[in-house]
Amino acid sequence: MSLTAPLADARRLLGLEPGADAAAVKRAYRRLTLEHPPDRDPEGFRRLREAYELVSHPLPALFTRLRREAPLVESDAAPGAVPRDASAVLVALFRDSVARLPPEVFQQVAAAAPHGEDER
Repeated sequence: MSLTAPLADARRLLGLEPGADAAAVKRAYRRLTLEHPPDRDPEGFRRLREAYELVSHPLPALFTRLRREAPLVESDAAPGAVPRDASAVLVALFRDSVARLPPEVFQQVAAAAPHGEDER
């Protein structure tokens, strides 16, 4: 399973088209929260809130998923072979996830970064 699968599931739950902008994400979330208010459908509202957070801020959500306890990784190696290092698996998952993110995410991150300041 890829780390971007939850992002695709979240977009599907919110009913978003590929390439939907931030305003469309917000409209879909607000429309669906009227259908699933927290006092009547707390589980549905929780799923909507998590989907909205994941779609609206994918990088922090992916970092959070990386920090969670990793599930056991099934090895496709022959029995008795040395298993892959867990950190190598996490790096591969992270690279795969970042490669699948839409380019707009990186533009937003670059626009928010301070320019011309030394980081120490």
